[in-house]
Amino acid sequence: MSRQNYTNRIGNITTTTLDLIYTVPDKKMAIFSNSYIKEITGNTPTIKIQIIDSSDTAFTIVDTTMVAGAETSVVPQPLVLDEKEKIKMQAGTADRLNYFFGFVEIDQGINNKYLNKMQLLETTDTTTLYTVPADSTAIILSYYSMNTSASNVAGNSIYFSTSGGTDVLIDAGTATAKGLFTHLQDRTHVLQEGQSVKYDAGAVDVINTFVSVLEMKKAGGSASG
Repeated sequence: MSRQNYTNRIGNITTTTLDLIYTVPDKKMAIFSNSYIKEITGNTPTIKIQIIDSSDTAFTIVDTTMVAGAETSVVPQPLVLDEKEKIKMQAGTADRLNYFFGFVEIDQGINNKYLNKMQLLETTDTTTLYTVPADSTAIILSYYSMNTSASNVAGNSIYFSTSGGTDVLIDAGTATAKGLFTHLQDRTHVLQEGQSVKYDAGAVDVINTFVSVLEMKKAGGSASG
């Protein structure tokens, strides 16, 4: 049985540098389970949050200006982080933002695996972000995209694809400048083997995608298309 450790990171952002907040331990994965930022001075500082993969590639997931005195949830649905991945955060002005982050650290399993699929979309062609392997079922825990540019990006389409290659549209529209979007409407989705998660971006090199997956070896049950 996998072991779980509950931990958190809380504090005030005291600098304007890109600071390391959390690193997933070796031989673990983590679920970023709750994420809360509070503006405490009545001002409007900027906040940037990046997920850094094990190859030190940075994926911006938040880049916004806080409302004076307001609080916000960074990711309203749980986000999976793989071994050695990091969270870094940068404020536009020091001493104005408090953060409260919660994590569940879990031993990575053999039959059941938590996966984080992050990607910068470098083409306007349809991109496959994840495909369920043979003899497996997957639960898509969360599915985010973030427009990193300062301009709106029109013409985005988000799909689940059947094992036969038929794309089924689940979301579409314009990604507003610096916006973070969730495509599951507060519910998880089950995918069967051979089925895929796809994104058709309206512009190149500006859309980051984040797909959190619980992948499980099949134990029998019905098949699907």
